[in-house]
Amino acid sequence: LAWSLSGLTIAFAPFPQAHAADELGSIGDLLDVTAAAYGTVGYSVAVLRRGRLLYSRHAGLADRDSGARITARSAYPIYSISKLFLVVELLKARERGLIELEMPLGAIRSGLPETWRNITLAQAIAHVSGLPAYSPDRVKPTADQALAAIRELPPRFVPGTRNDYSQTNFLFAKEALERATGTALTALVDQQFRAAGMHHSGYSGRDGRHARPVTTYQPAPLRDRPPVAFMPPSWPPYTQGSTGISSTLADMVAWSQALLRGALMPLAPLRASWAPFAMPGGEAAWHTHGWEYYRHDDVTIVGHGGGVRHVWRHFFRADD
Repeated sequence: LAWSLSGLTIAFAPFPQAHAADELGSIGDLLDVTAAAYGTVGYSVAVLRRGRLLYSRHAGLADRDSGARITARSAYPIYSISKLFLVVELLKARERGLIELEMPLGAIRSGLPETWRNITLAQAIAHVSGLPAYSPDRVKPTADQALAAIRELPPRFVPGTRNDYSQTNFLFAKEALERATGTALTALVDQQFRAAGMHHSGYSGRDGRHARPVTTYQPAPLRDRPPVAFMPPSWPPYTQGSTGISSTLADMVAWSQALLRGALMPLAPLRASWAPFAMPGGEAAWHTHGWEYYRHDDVTIVGHGGGVRHVWRHFFRADD
């Protein structure tokens, strides 16, 4: 589990059934202690096992100045967890034969620097591309301008040899998906919201479904005073492959349940997308097909973090 200064957490935990009640009974105490230690303003947490909601909690303040409480209707900007909605659409498009993850970036956009052209879409969404980053210092009004601002920068490394997180990777993923499907990412994800029964989620600024947004916070520079309010920047549309969705805990639970029962896409290709992305030395990259990827003993952990504030994680064993 993880939480933060104003955070939303979803965890699919492989608790052994005999110990589930004891483990869940201690979560509240753990949350209280940790929130006090970190000065957490407010949070929402859910734990599911095999798709069944075992535990959920809303605590603290949605806004410290007004005193508004976190509730079930509190909507959080989920930052980079938004990437997972794009990942699902990419996997669906591949299943329909509309896109190949091994396609080179040069087939997505013309006029790219020579060192970029043969990087594959799979390498991009695994963050092993070596592409320079437009964010945070070179965010421009349009994608063309953002790429122009970084095209003369040297690659970070030879593609496929290292991990390095870059929002540029998902700019290409968004463009590849929209070209392959002929549909805007926001429209595709709106369909995903409806299929999952998410009634209070959307891309920020596009509608009024998230009527009770939380204020997010960040630590004071010296941590010598309470956390300070953080105003998320207003990102241009081309960044929506990386960020931009706001959602409630209940909606994220609904999305998680729909995803893992096969209501959003077939389960076989979903599970195949959680296989490790191999690096040259045989180790696994820490992203695979857009999912963050970790191993802890015999447990595989996939998911994504968002803005160093929110976490979505799915834990499973091979036997599961």
